[in-house]
Amino acid sequence: MYRYYRKSVIDPETEDVRVNIVPVRLGSKSQMTKDEAHAALRDEIAKKTGQIGDGRVLKDGSVTFEWFVRNRYFPLRQGDWRPETAREKKAQIEIDLIAKFGTHSLDSIDKFELQTHVNIWQRRTARTE
Repeated sequence: MYRYYRKSVIDPETEDVRVNIVPVRLGSKSQMTKDEAHAALRDEIAKKTGQIGDGRVLKDGSVTFEWFVRNRYFPLRQGDWRPETAREKKAQIEIDLIAKFGTHSLDSIDKFELQTHVNIWQRRTARTE
């Protein structure tokens, strides 16, 4: 049995929002009730997108820092940045933060360690300017 959900995607060139229909294979129709199919679809959407149906991010330790930055932080911040600024900031974040903390789950990142890393990076860039 297949079910479908809609996924909004922002076209990077035109910045238009378009909707993609994503098929999900749930299993045999004869072995699932309608409620079980809905629950399985909800679980599959949560696994693929990292969010619960109402838009909240899962807190099960499976969301990595890299996933959060690429799928949450960049889309929210990109609208505030000019294209040149976006390119520069994204490159800096990828080089300095994603390279070091990318594979860590959000739950495991220590705020003190992250702030210390950012402070050291800021001191280094201030000396070069």
